[in-house]
Amino acid sequence: MNTRRETLFGGSQRMPARYGIYGLSEWEALIPAGRAKMRVHFAGGETTGFGRKPAIFTTSSRAVARLIEESEHFKSGRIVRL
Repeated sequence: MNTRRETLFGGSQRMPARYGIYGLSEWEALIPAGRAKMRVHFAGGETTGFGRKPAIFTTSSRAVARLIEESEHFKSGRIVRL
């Protein structure tokens, strides 16, 4: 049975989707969304002698996750799901 909270907020609680981009410490992607563009800010990446840590963006929104996964950046492998 759906509760009022589930109805208002689009379903039950969802695990956040994490996306990353390797080789950059920060990056702001412009993802096309119809005639507009959505800014997605990746942060926290680093490259050291011990390895690489990707810049990360986390979202709980299904709409934002879908826009990212349908973007050219994701299809080309520049943005990866972590």
